[in-house]
Amino acid sequence: MNESLLRGRLRGNIGLLVLCSLIILLSIVMSADPEVARIFGWDVPPMCLFVNLFGTECWGCGLTRSFIFTAHGDLDAAWLVNRGGPPFWVLIASQIPYRSLLIFRGARELKGAPGKA
Repeated sequence: MNESLLRGRLRGNIGLLVLCSLIILLSIVMSADPEVARIFGWDVPPMCLFVNLFGTECWGCGLTRSFIFTAHGDLDAAWLVNRGGPPFWVLIASQIPYRSLLIFRGARELKGAPGKA
C-alpha cells in the first residue's frame, strides 16, 4: 500500500482516538443535573442554536448531560434527558480500543512499507 495513504489513515485514526478520548474524559470529569452541565463547578451555558432561535429543543438537546450521566452510571437520568445519549456514548467509547488497534496495526504496516530504510 502507498506510504502516503498509510500515513493519512494513521493521522485520521490518531485524530479520532484523541477526539473520542476527550469526549469520554470530559463526560467523566463533568457533573450534571437534569437542567445544567457543570465542569469544575462552573455551569456550562446552553449552546443549542435551535433553542436560541426557535425556543424549542432539538434532537441533540440534553446530549452532553446524557453523556455525563452515562459516564457516571446513572442510565435512568441519561435516558430521560436524551434517549440517544447512552448508545451514542457506548459507540464513542468503543472507538478508543478500536482506533488504538488500527493505529498499532498501521504503525506496524508503515514500518514495513516499501521505501523505508
